[in-house]
Amino acid sequence: MPDQASWQSIPADHPALPGHFPGNPIVPGAVLLSQVWEAVCRQAGTPLHCTGWPSVKFLAPLQPGVPFRVEVEFGVTQSAKFVCKTAASTIAQGSVRFATVSLFPGAPSTHPHPNLPLEGEGTIAHPPAGGMLEGIEA
Repeated sequence: MPDQASWQSIPADHPALPGHFPGNPIVPGAVLLSQVWEAVCRQAGTPLHCTGWPSVKFLAPLQPGVPFRVEVEFGVTQSAKFVCKTAASTIAQGSVRFATVSLFPGAPSTHPHPNLPLEGEGTIAHPPAGGMLEGIEA
């Protein structure tokens, strides 16, 4: 995946951190996935609805304040692969499925968009962004 992602970090005062874990805080996986989802949405450039996370692997813990980046690569059928990295290691990787959302009632819920490849086209690489959890399957 290309090296176009911007660096970001989760601040030590993030509301999800208390209890994860006292004396040795780590960023919860759900917070990291919210950053992935934000990256996917921002790079798609069109409203999206998360339909699932078919594959997610947390490979190393992320501590608050440690810079990381999210790299996103869109697939051919409303899916994207992601890799989260610090300067030292890969901390998470996986894939997410989504559907485009129509802003107009009665319009189709999926439509061609310049950043989302059509069926049969190659993949397009995109850099990341910031965070919202939506559509995570339990």
